[in-house]
Amino acid sequence: MRCRLMTPVFAILAAILAFGPVAPAAADIKDDCLKARRKTGGWKICRRAIGTHPKDADVRRNYAISLSFGGLYDSAVRQYEEVARLTPKAHRAHYELAWILAFKRLYRHAEAPIEQAMALKPKHLKYMRLAAIIFAANRHQKKRFAVVKEAAEMGDQILMFELAFLYADGNGVKEDLNQTLIWLTKAAKKGHVLAMDRLATAYLNGKLGAKKDRVKADYWAKKAHEARNAD
Repeated sequence: MRCRLMTPVFAILAAILAFGPVAPAAADIKDDCLKARRKTGGWKICRRAIGTHPKDADVRRNYAISLSFGGLYDSAVRQYEEVARLTPKAHRAHYELAWILAFKRLYRHAEAPIEQAMALKPKHLKYMRLAAIIFAANRHQKKRFAVVKEAAEMGDQILMFELAFLYADGNGVKEDLNQTLIWLTKAAKKGHVLAMDRLATAYLNGKLGAKKDRVKADYWAKKAHEARNAD
């Protein structure tokens, strides 16, 4: 009887039956983790990728994202901590660690990484906004005022509005209603709708450093209405 050579397909099947499935290449595991990081159960794929790439910060970051997506926040914190350790000069790594800690309401632990992120990447508004939240939660009012004022002076309408009420409340700074009115107006002119509302009320009632002025009250009330109904 003549012996026939196996076709390539049968040869592959024979190999699988003999030795089991062929393990995916290391690069494929990394790619699979990246694709699965925001899918249900994706953390299991990323955990396997960590097994072959334990010192790859990008893989660990994707693993952390997959854990967060799966609601495994404590494990995600540990992975973000490891990413920051592996990449101590990467400002995003410290910011993301601070973010997950703040999300977990571990504000005291979040302070050091957000300060490190801002030191590595000064004047980054997203980092400054998070820092303002963390400093407020930790009752570090002078630090909060300093970062809010800097961001407001850079043109951030959200922190312009916050700065106005830090001055109104004397929070981290001496009370100054004149500055409250100045920063409310700046925030409103930048499009902050709640600042428009507060200005309308302030001019209507003579509050927050404003003198009663029905014309200005109506102006800001109209601007707020228009902003809310804009397409």
